[in-house]
Amino acid sequence: MDSLLQDLRYAIRTLTRTPGFTLAAGLTLALVIGANAVLFSAIHAMLLRPLPFPLPESLVRIWCVQESVSHASVAPPELLGWREHSKGFSQLAGFGRTSLNRTGTDEPERVRAARITPNFFSVLGVQPAQGRDLREEDAPPGGDTSVVLVSHGYWQRALGGVPDVVGQTLVLNGRSHTVVGVLPEDFSFPEFAEDTDVWVPEWQDPQRHGNHYQSVLGRLAPGVSLEAARADLERAAQGIGHPEPGQKRHTVRVTGWQDHLTTNTRDVLWMLWVAVGFVLLIACANVANLMLVRTLSRQRDGAIRAALGASQGRRLQQSLVESVLLSLFGGVLGLLLMLWGMELVRTLLPASMLRVAPLELNGTVLGFSVLLSVGTGLLFGLAPAMHASGMNVLPLLRQSGSAVGARSGHPLRSALVMVQLALALVLMVGTGLIVRSLQNIQAVDPGFDAEGSSPRS
Repeated sequence: MDSLLQDLRYAIRTLTRTPGFTLAAGLTLALVIGANAVLFSAIHAMLLRPLPFPLPESLVRIWCVQESVSHASVAPPELLGWREHSKGFSQLAGFGRTSLNRTGTDEPERVRAARITPNFFSVLGVQPAQGRDLREEDAPPGGDTSVVLVSHGYWQRALGGVPDVVGQTLVLNGRSHTVVGVLPEDFSFPEFAEDTDVWVPEWQDPQRHGNHYQSVLGRLAPGVSLEAARADLERAAQGIGHPEPGQKRHTVRVTGWQDHLTTNTRDVLWMLWVAVGFVLLIACANVANLMLVRTLSRQRDGAIRAALGASQGRRLQQSLVESVLLSLFGGVLGLLLMLWGMELVRTLLPASMLRVAPLELNGTVLGFSVLLSVGTGLLFGLAPAMHASGMNVLPLLRQSGSAVGARSGHPLRSALVMVQLALALVLMVGTGLIVRSLQNIQAVDPGFDAEGSSPRS
């Protein structure tokens, strides 16, 4: 430990004596470490961190495929049939966006709404913060519902945040609806681009064939896989009845809900991270070349240290400590750049997902940044350190200082230059492929509304 502290103090003195080199190398590392940290924060938030619902891995999205065309919405008889005949799901719920006119106030307003089956929040595992959840009797046959759930934001914004909001009446589309509950403040539904103000229960009309307007969210039964659930729904579809004249029977797709929500961003994020990873490797080769130049210019100092008793392992340690310290300096600068980069990335990601999976500098992202900084320091510092620890001491001691510093060519420097050129070529080709892939992704028509359903009034 004492030797490590000594090497750390020596590295600090060495780097502070050459501020130009330290700042140039630090900024280079800051850019690539910061860029990698930003993309990792996005990947962690969108793809790796579970959705903020109980047992999120069991939540699935279900839609239909007919003649190679997918549509996210289903008709009420299909949902009712799946519920009756399927055994692979603990619950299935329908939902759809809409908008309603609220009157009876000083100024009428257009309210963002969702029509849902009464068990919708039970599927999500969400309980109202005030009042009660919806019940089956809240959606009587004929669709004459008279109750509503309101979001926390709408309660605060439009209803004054009064504590006795449960029991108040809202006039929506000319009908009175009693507020039976207020949703939690931190609840947000990631399928919709905008926060929803009110949630209205809807009756499922078993005679409403051919009217596909509902999206379906389900929760897998314990121990049931996605493939088993899909096969179960296919069997259940056989009991629903025959399709309408002129239509072929459709097949059913079941996808993990988080995979469904990140369909349009998953491949983009991974491809961008691969590209930034190549930039990191190029930066490592560049800084390694600079470190090697410093090592060659200080060969005589290293030879004197060796002559005074510094072992090969100690010299290797000293060089690596300097590299890691330089990389940590770049990592600190990179975190500052990361805060700016997060704001940029937020503009590129779906706002609906950011509400439930916000980008933030949490412990996981910070830990990744530290590990990346240390790993980067070891990566670019290994070659110069091995050269410094393995040099032949006696010839260097016999040479004058000017003779030692005058050597400009070295096989390792040439190798590092070749590595830089090779990585740059790979990055250039890879960038072209990524751009083409992004164009293909944007051009693909998924065949359904990515946000779940079409508005209806």
